[in-house]
Amino acid sequence: VMTHNPECATLQTTILDALHIMHDGKFLHLPVVDK
Repeated sequence: VMTHNPECATLQTTILDALHIMHDGKFLHLPVVDK
């Protein structure tokens, strides 16, 4: 099942910000997009 409008990180997202997004959303994975 796909999630509509998933949270994504960009190449400019810091590791700390990515960890906060994952912790707050209780995600195990966070897709990284380059566009």
